[in-house]
Amino acid sequence: MSSDDDTEISGKLEIIENKDLRFRIAEILRKENHEFARTTQFMQAPNIEPKLNEKNYWARKVKIALRGRGRWHHITGVSEPPKINEPDYYIWEKNDLQVLSWIIDSMESDLIGQFLEYPTARELWEGILEIYRSGEDALQIYDPNIQANRLQQEEKSIEKYYQNCQVIWREIDRRDRNDMETPNDILKFNKRMQTFRLYQFLHGADLKFDSVKRDLLKETLLPTVETAYSALRREAARAIIVNRPANEVGSGYASRNQKLKIETKSEVIDKNKLRCDHYNKIGHLQNGCFKLIGFPDWYENNLKYQGKGKKGGAATQTGETTDAGDELGFAAAAADLEPRRRHPSPESLAEPGSFDGTIQD
Repeated sequence: MSSDDDTEISGKLEIIENKDLRFRIAEILRKENHEFARTTQFMQAPNIEPKLNEKNYWARKVKIALRGRGRWHHITGVSEPPKINEPDYYIWEKNDLQVLSWIIDSMESDLIGQFLEYPTARELWEGILEIYRSGEDALQIYDPNIQANRLQQEEKSIEKYYQNCQVIWREIDRRDRNDMETPNDILKFNKRMQTFRLYQFLHGADLKFDSVKRDLLKETLLPTVETAYSALRREAARAIIVNRPANEVGSGYASRNQKLKIETKSEVIDKNKLRCDHYNKIGHLQNGCFKLIGFPDWYENNLKYQGKGKKGGAATQTGETTDAGDELGFAAAAADLEPRRRHPSPESLAEPGSFDGTIQD
């Protein structure tokens, strides 16, 4: 193999090695950037609300925040801190002070002063535990139980009242845990607790639900709190429909009926106010004058009846008028016909053959 071939092969190998090196460097940078972003995200100070005061012990919330950031071992002591002269000590100290500052920041401002002298996060945690956990078996359990017994609906919605009960009951369960050991004892304890909370819930509900309460308590097998809540919700919904004012239910019909009356009233025309500009006489308008617009079919038929019913009438048997005055009379009658057709009088409803001279359809 010639030297030129060796040079060419060496160049290709160098290119491959450079590409591989660049790939590995890029992969390392990608992982470091991902880890940096992850670290930045989880190392942000947790927002613990409400902050620690003399009435609440927030251990559960702080524990969740520290475990989620991989710092709970600074509290439990599972990972022993390195010696001061070891290289890793400064990294551990930085992380521990970070945890300590998070705990301090989650306190009310008037409590911070008494906890600033603790050197490590674990010692700070134990100091807080000594002060506030000591009352957890008495005052911290007594207070939410008193709240649960005093809770009243007080005209709030049944949904809001049930939600308030659930909040207090969860707080009691968190502080006063079931210490039964056998499964049978645990089941009995939970059943008794559910019955007690059923009484609390029904007692605090408004008096308007008394009939439903009695029905629930008459059952041989007492319902759960959830079942009682559903029953009271149904009763509340039913009461809204049943107790709706009658004027709201019939308002649509009343409005429609009133409108009909107004429209009917407006259809009654005062013929004395109508004047025909063609004849300059009252009784009809020019646009309704039969002489100008033509005579309808019913006009001639009624003209015949008028001739038969009145002696010396103004019309002949053929329906022809003798003068303009007769036309005006029938035109006036025609103007009066339409309201009568829509709203006939009792006399117009007489039996056939009892025609009294009134123009009818």
